[in-house]
Amino acid sequence: MRILDWIQDEGAALAISLVAAVFAAIGAFVLTIFIGARFFRDEWSYGVPLAFGVPAAVVGGVVVFIIVFRKVRAL
Repeated sequence: MRILDWIQDEGAALAISLVAAVFAAIGAFVLTIFIGARFFRDEWSYGVPLAFGVPAAVVGGVVVFIIVFRKVRAL
């Protein structure tokens, strides 16, 4: 029951952090698409977002999740 109590206490912070992380991940992936299209030509414009977009999205999402979760939980 301890885990259920913790989730109940931190549920709002988890939900807000999850939404923020999803938006950050989408934004990071879209940003790498635009960077790839702007600075590279031919097949590189497709390769850059495929190679770096997913890792950037994961890292960006995790970082934003942690930051937002800590800020919301502190309120």
